[in-house]
Amino acid sequence: MDSAPEGKFAFNEAISFIVPCDTQEEIDYFWEGFPPVRTGQCGWLKDRFGVSWQITPTILNEMLVSTDKDRMARVTQAFLKMKKFNIDALKRAYEGKYEAQPEPISVEHDDCASQTQGRIRVAKRPCDR
Repeated sequence: MDSAPEGKFAFNEAISFIVPCDTQEEIDYFWEGFPPVRTGQCGWLKDRFGVSWQITPTILNEMLVSTDKDRMARVTQAFLKMKKFNIDALKRAYEGKYEAQPEPISVEHDDCASQTQGRIRVAKRPCDR
């Protein structure tokens, strides 16, 4: 930030922006355009300047005002597991056709290495040698 006296200003979550997106291509565009330094669930990312952005699909609002409580619950359960929103997955949840992808399972590996095998992520841990 610019100011007359020199100061060390930093952004925090009090300064944040919501970017409504109509398509998955728009969501992908913004996620690639703001290479996130840090991501959070529900479309939140923090850019290299420390500014928080929520890249969100506009269709989500329409889904969450449904009078069908089961549909709303399925969509909510689906989006709470997402960092970057996936519009197709939200639509499948809305229609009752969504299957949640399992989270990677972390396990310790004897040689202290980090490996990825399928959906199993082997956690890196400090060696005690």
